Amino acid sequence: MSVRSLFVVFLATGALSACETVVEVAVPEHTPQLVVHGFFSPDSVWAVRLDRSADITGFEDVRGLFVPDATVSVADANGSFSETLAHAGNGIYQAASGNRPVPGVAYTLRAEAPGLPTVQAVSSIPAATASIVELERLTAFEAVTEGNVNTFNDRTEVTEEIGSFEVYRARFRITDPPGANYYKLKLFQWSPVGEERFSGYRPVEDKPGNPTEFREIRFGSNDTSFRDDNYAYFFDEPDLDGVDSFSGALFADELFEGKAKEFEITFTARSFDTVESRYELEFSVLSADYFTYHHTVLLQSETVGDIDIGAALLQTPPVHLHSNIEEGLGVFAGYAAHTFGFDAEGNVWSGEEER
Repeated sequence: MSVRSLFVVFLATGALSACETVVEVAVPEHTPQLVVHGFFSPDSVWAVRLDRSADITGFEDVRGLFVPDATVSVADANGSFSETLAHAGNGIYQAASGNRPVPGVAYTLRAEAPGLPTVQAVSSIPAATASIVELERLTAFEAVTEGNVNTFNDRTEVTEEIGSFEVYRARFRITDPPGANYYKLKLFQWSPVGEERFSGYRPVEDKPGNPTEFREIRFGSNDTSFRDDNYAYFFDEPDLDGVDSFSGALFADELFEGKAKEFEITFTARSFDTVESRYELEFSVLSADYFTYHHTVLLQSETVGDIDIGAALLQTPPVHLHSNIEEGLGVFAGYAAHTFGFDAEGNVWSGEEER
């Protein structure tokens, strides 16, 4: 096997002396593989991106890694569906027919390109269902809230306002299909926003004529299966005496696999004068491959950060990106999102219904 050398220099400095040790690391010759980027859901037509893997020490233009001449197909297990995806540019292959994935169906992706090993992978969208069981407005109150931030002659002033708030409790049920599945929960409020201030940020500002959008808000829960919305540290031991307030939560079906379970959350939201009280609760069901890939991506990012190649090679233990691609790299994984809207009167509608 041909190898190349990568030199890593260790420096140790003291008050009066310094030394260095040069370590030669044998780096195996890189053999290019197909890299698949394929996340699919019922809301989108079939689409995957194919790249060619690059050398760890190389500096290739990313555009040169796109694979434009592959044959890519998706088929289900019983032979009732099969489609060859067409190249749409930049290594992206799409279903020209407009076909979309169906939850609960196992799909096989197969891709072959000249000079590269043929790859394949199998995944599905978990056929979980979700529903709102009960929605209750518990109370309303007024409190001092921060208002506008004004800067004049190098002085910053924060004006205080009296705001009205509402407290809600929501119970929802998830029916989990067999197998290891993961869930993501987010809550949004229809909010008026002010002018852009910095880096695209637009503060919530309750003034007539302001544009409106759904803004993510926090919620509380004492369910011990909830974790903060951070894939990297999902498997860390939970702090049972700590945070019960979430800006997005992740949880697994470990305690209710293949069964139905009810969850309860509470949240406090500001009442606006210029827009009606409307909210969206978004459930995402994630296949094990989808979750594990994102977990390892963020864990690697948190662990390695911006350190150089030499330090990355010496990292112990290394964090390997999860892949379910046979004879290749990347991921092919299903997920689905279910959105429910509701208002202050307790009217509930699904994301697919007209408001």
